[in-house]
Amino acid sequence: MNEYLIRLAEAEDIEKIQQLSQELMEYEKDNSTKEYMFNMNWALTEQGYNNYKSNIENDWKKE
Repeated sequence: MNEYLIRLAEAEDIEKIQQLSQELMEYEKDNSTKEYMFNMNWALTEQGYNNYKSNIENDWKKE
C-alpha cells in the first residue's frame, strides 16, 4: 500500500502539481460521457504554472 504525506504545497511542488492535474484531466476525459471544450493541456501551460504559483503564494498560506 502506498503511503502519502499531505501538506501545504510549496513553490518547488508546482511541476508535480501540474503533472497530477494533467493526469486527472486526462482520466476525466477518458472516463466521461461529456465532451470537453477546454484546453486539456492547460495544467502544463505557463498560465497553469502561474495559477498554481499564485495559489501557493496567496491562497494556500498557513494562517
